[in-house]
Amino acid sequence: MDVERSQSAGATRRRLSADSQFVKKDCMCAEILVVDDDMFNLFTMENLLGSLGFKIAKANNGEDSIKVVKRRSELKCSPQCVPFKIIFMDLSMPIMDGFQATLALKELMKDGVVAEIPIVACTAFVDQDKTEKCYECGMEGRISKPVNKNKLREVLKKYGIVQQD
Repeated sequence: MDVERSQSAGATRRRLSADSQFVKKDCMCAEILVVDDDMFNLFTMENLLGSLGFKIAKANNGEDSIKVVKRRSELKCSPQCVPFKIIFMDLSMPIMDGFQATLALKELMKDGVVAEIPIVACTAFVDQDKTEKCYECGMEGRISKPVNKNKLREVLKKYGIVQQD
């Protein structure tokens, strides 16, 4: 009987040890959320950010961005899983625009439902009214389309996401 228990305990330890090899220890989630209804813009941002070593998540409109951020805060891939480092938000999208989405996300952040994440407008609009509206709804910055790698790197530096040169 004691021999059976000992063999069974040893088998259990070996099985647990083998299973622990497959437990994720590091967060492998996307680090940056890009919200845009234009597939070309999403593809461009994915390539530019990928060339800087980042994984991205994508949303096609403001409503989807809220769902993605909430899901990310609820489901952790590992104990080291962290929220998005930054959100790049288009302004003009169907279903829910970037202004409405930012207001909703900032409310969730204020209420502690999701972590604080900087939101940066990523837009072709450069007029003063749109720029002011970006800041009024809670966006921390703006980057103009077409986005290039140098402009993107500068924004990421500003928020401490990449190291200064």
